[in-house]
Amino acid sequence: MSTHDQADYLKAAECMRSHGIAGFADPVFSGGNVNFPIPSGMDANSTQFRRAREICELLVPPGLPYSKSAEGGQ
Repeated sequence: MSTHDQADYLKAAECMRSHGIAGFADPVFSGGNVNFPIPSGMDANSTQFRRAREICELLVPPGLPYSKSAEGGQ
């Protein structure tokens, strides 16, 4: 995963926070993979979370995990 890809993931995390998902953590990069840890108590199925995700996943380049084009968004 390139540093440019990592920067896009960081922008997506910031986007989630800017859309009202306080406490949304920056992604974790390990072994060429990415993971967005969801803090306990955060409702990833809430309407607000889903709306923010629909907007913010557009910042992740197509074909990468969590992009709009990835199956199920993951």
